[in-house]
Order: sequence, then structure tokens, then C-alpha cells
Amino acid sequence: NGTAVCVYSMEEIDRIFQNSLFKGYSEDIPNPRPGTCVSNSKALPLATVNVIKDHPEMRDWIHPIQSYTPFYISNYNYTKIVVDRVQASDYTMHNVLLLATDTGKIHKILNDHFKPFIISETHLSNHSDVIRSMKLDSRKRKLVVGLSEQISILDLQRCQDYNGSCAECVLARDPYCAWTEAGCKPTVPGGIQNIDGGQTNVCLKTAEVKIPEEPKKPTSNRTRRDTQPSSSLNALGASVHSVPLGVPFYLSCPIDSYHAHYSWEHLGKTRPCLRLQASCLHLIPSMQTEHYGDYQCVSKERDYTRVVRVVRATQLLSNPSIISRPARPVRPINTNIEDSESNGATTVMAMQAGWFVTFAALDIVVQLLQ
Repeated sequence: NGTAVCVYSMEEIDRIFQNSLFKGYSEDIPNPRPGTCVSNSKALPLATVNVIKDHPEMRDWIHPIQSYTPFYISNYNYTKIVVDRVQASDYTMHNVLLLATDTGKIHKILNDHFKPFIISETHLSNHSDVIRSMKLDSRKRKLVVGLSEQISILDLQRCQDYNGSCAECVLARDPYCAWTEAGCKPTVPGGIQNIDGGQTNVCLKTAEVKIPEEPKKPTSNRTRRDTQPSSSLNALGASVHSVPLGVPFYLSCPIDSYHAHYSWEHLGKTRPCLRLQASCLHLIPSMQTEHYGDYQCVSKERDYTRVVRVVRATQLLSNPSIISRPARPVRPINTNIEDSESNGATTVMAMQAGWFVTFAALDIVVQLLQ
């Protein structure tokens, strides 16, 4: 119930065909050697043709470049594969694998010095559908995909998905995209990238260089970003919830990248997430005095830390019979893929703003996630 992807060297394949013995053939190898390119195939000796016809298999194995481990192992069942060679903004070349699953998804994977880095997952249809064929147009950066009932054209330069900041664009490690003064755009020479490491300090260095050039309009330089989270609740899109004592309450923030580590921070303490679908949850079975205050949902990925959401829980003096709704409804994410450390939970619970949750429902959620 899975797939292994291996990388082979064309040089090694050519060496085997030129030097290996033929499986099941023990006589002298005729001249010209079977498999050798000749100017006129009609003039090949009968002995050479018979070896090709009766013993087409080489005795020696063709081993992948990584002899002891596949390049990538996945629980997905891949049915199609194409590979694109992409030039980065610093003119280095990178291999990007485009893998089709048997459920109609496309995985974009970077070959990072023979280590896989999952860039994104794209859903081509609202329902599961088998991908029948894939054709790459490397010049136009398009992937033409044939499904059972439709043909889809996938733009490989989906840079708008990482347009939130320079750091997000760099962390994507997508060779098709680079950060520019206009935002995250298709790669151009001199654009800001760090494909090999995904280190966001390249954004800081660029900002330091460009700040003196435009002293009158510092906000127009989109390579700048805040390295420290703002202390303003409004600037962070904070939400305030009044919750009575003794009732259950839960907080939710969206998971934008499965390569990042998410946690909730409150009064100097860090609490891990309960992951449900594409949300990071923090469950409080019964609100007590020490539970009130500001909560920050923090995302940490490589050298970049950001506050995703701030929620302030205040005490409601009255005691209504209903329970406060979640800070944010759960929503699916269609452009990122879960990394290998994500659990395999299959429980799905729909949560929507305005729905009220009883203590029993919260207890069920906790049990299902354990």
C-alpha cells in the first residue's frame, strides 16, 4: 500500500548495456555487440540479431544512485511521474518531481541533494479520480493532466500560494517562485530564494540593503518583514471570547504548512497542538481562573517563527447555558501535503462558526484523537 521512488543514472544504465553479459547466454558475444547503435540496422549479422531476440536481458543489475535506500517512500499509490529541470534565480538547476496519485492529486517534490522535500499537494477534482496521463510543458511551466472525465492544466508557478511574506515564499523552497519587490512571483534572475536550505535570513539581508534606497517609502519595499511579532492584538487579528467559569472551551488556528511545528503559548507556558484535519486545537475541559488571558498560536519552521493567531479569553460573569464557539472554524487546505510525521487519524469532525459544543462532544474529540 505504498510507493518507492528511486533515482537512476543514465551513465550507469549505458555502462551496463555496454559491458554486462547477457542473461542465459554463455557464448562469445558477436560483433557488433547487441544493443550497439549502428548506421544501418538492416546489415546486422544474424548472430547479433538472435542474441537481441533470444536474450534481451542483461545479467548485471542497474542499481539506483542511492544503493541502500529509495529516494522517497510514500504511503500514497503513485501512478504517473514526470520530472522537470528548473533554473533558480541564481542559475543553479534543480530537479522537481511531479507525482500523480490514484486519487487525483499531484505532489510536487524537490530533489534536494537526493533528499525529498514536499513542496505542495494539489487537488485537481472535487472527488477522487484516477489520473490517466500527464504531459509536461517545461517551457510554459504547465502540466497537462488527463483524468477519467476531464483534462486539467496545472500551472506549476502557483507563487500566489506563498505571497504572504518573503519568509513564506522562501520557506516554500519552490524553484518556480522567488520573492521580488512585487511579491512572490515566477522566478527571475536576482529574485530572493534559498532552495537548498530554506533559510529566511536572505530576506533580512536583502531588506537591510534596500532600506537606504527608499527612505521616504519604507513600507513599499515588500522584501521587508517583521522579525518580531507585534504586541498589538488588533494587528495580529486577535479575537476576544467571553467564557464563563467551569465550562469547556477550545481554541483553533489554521495549519498552513505541514513542515512547521505548531503550539499554543499561554502565560509563558507552551502547550502542544491537537491536530484535527487542517487545524491546531487546544482543548480546555473546564475553564478555571488560571485559564483566562491571551493565547498565541505559534508556528516554527526552520529559522522562522511567527504568531498565527491570538485569542483572548475573558471571564463571563453571567452563566449562560450555551458554551462559547471555537475561535476559528476548521477548513481544509488543498495546496500542502502532510509530512511523514503526521499521524494517520481518519476521524473527521466538521466544525463551523456558530456551532456550540457540549462537554460530551469535546470529550469524544479528545478520545478520538488519542
